[in-house]
Amino acid sequence: MLKNTFYFFVFISTFLWNNISAQDSSYTAYNSYLIGKVKSWDCPYFKTFDEGGRSFYLHTKAYKALMEMKVAAKKDGIDLTLKSAGRSFYYQKQIWEKKFDRCIANETDSLECVKQILKYSAMPGTSRHHWGTEIDLNNLNFEYFESGYGKKVKIWLDNNANTFGFCQVYDNQSYSHRLGYNYEPWHYSYTPVSKQLLLDFNKRIDYTHITGFSGDKYAQELEIIKKFVNGIGFICHP
Repeated sequence: MLKNTFYFFVFISTFLWNNISAQDSSYTAYNSYLIGKVKSWDCPYFKTFDEGGRSFYLHTKAYKALMEMKVAAKKDGIDLTLKSAGRSFYYQKQIWEKKFDRCIANETDSLECVKQILKYSAMPGTSRHHWGTEIDLNNLNFEYFESGYGKKVKIWLDNNANTFGFCQVYDNQSYSHRLGYNYEPWHYSYTPVSKQLLLDFNKRIDYTHITGFSGDKYAQELEIIKKFVNGIGFICHP
């Protein structure tokens, strides 16, 4: 009887451990996805594709919606060209470190450098581009969208992007009074997916996850999660 009890205990312990380990693994993997620490070719959420001689990746649902939006825009005489899409933690780190090194060469205050970079670039681990739901379209300069053909593109997006599930994440702060990054007329988010991901990010990710790059010590001081991750246009919020 004692021997049978012992083997039963071992069986139950092994069963529980395997299940807990599987849950922990799944939890950790999803957190890694939320902060961009995954490989685009090894993540089931992503679709990799080529456009204009460049390789991009997006969340599979965002990719489908983008292709449908491009077709509709084309019928109206508007060409939507992709400038940026999914970006990993490691790619975002390259962008961040390059800007930080350039700034710190002329500015001794590292906090001031971080503040300058945050006007338009996210800290690695906090960029919505990690999710594969974000797209930058046509041009990364304000002037492009203010006149001529670029203005026609912006008007079309204002009138139609929401139909395909896309919202302008970093809208004009003079109207919305949101916090965070400066106005980006080129940046759109696929909200049927990104709204849930923002909720998940807020539940699962804290400042212990936002590390591994120059200036990471300022993440909590600058309230990156509250002011930047959640500093988005009203219609983009969950």
